[in-house]
Amino acid sequence: MAYDRREDILNYIHTVILQEVANASGGFAYRDRGDIEPVNPETQVAQLPGLILLDGKESQGVSTRGHGGSGGLIPTVMVMQPQIYVALKPRDTSANEGVGPELSAWRMRILKAIDQDDSLRAKLGSNGEMSYDGLDSDMHADGPMVGQEAMNFTFVYTFNPREF
Repeated sequence: MAYDRREDILNYIHTVILQEVANASGGFAYRDRGDIEPVNPETQVAQLPGLILLDGKESQGVSTRGHGGSGGLIPTVMVMQPQIYVALKPRDTSANEGVGPELSAWRMRILKAIDQDDSLRAKLGSNGEMSYDGLDSDMHADGPMVGQEAMNFTFVYTFNPREF
């Protein structure tokens, strides 16, 4: 299979960073997974709290193209915007005790792991960038208020067709 820098970055975030964060905190890591039941109905095994990496969007940033035609794909700066979705175990009562602090704790664990990972920086390349763009939580007046948040990130890397 051909090398794909985008897939390499996403796979690394899922299988290394999120797996380590989830394992250290009694959770589970998934990629591009839909709704998760607190307990698997077939195996009766817990599936939450869960960290779900969603591939998100990708768009072209600034082209590195020269003035002449290359006759093929050219190196291009790409902007990838995945989300990391945090889903807590549902609480037994509508008081949702501890939901806010638990969401905040997961947020900080994830941010620290991403920020301090030199291998991720290397995968982004010498001109790569990463930023945390904030989050959307279900803890607001018209939300379901069950303890979920979607953390938004931007990762910039160079798409180089010579790599595949």
